Amino acid sequence: MSLAPADAVARARYARAQIATGDDRGARAEIERLLAMKPLAPHVQASMYAEYAGILERSGDRPRAIEFYQRARDTRGGALDVRRAAERARARLAD
Repeated sequence: MSLAPADAVARARYARAQIATGDDRGARAEIERLLAMKPLAPHVQASMYAEYAGILERSGDRPRAIEFYQRARDTRGGALDVRRAAERARARLAD
């Protein structure tokens, strides 16, 4: 699929579609490209940190999943529901 390289929202939607179809590997690569984009809107950044953390958690990388859930939680300007969900997931993994 060809995406506009600078369209962060389209890239985030594409990554979510990959997750929904079980393509964590493709989603991980897409999210890594997306997170490397500067500047990135805070609501997109927080959401992608949380999605990335979920991928890391499913792959068994608990320490990095906790790190990215913390990043999602701490992103100023991130959606409140994303930040709260990230905190719940971080707390669950940290126990």
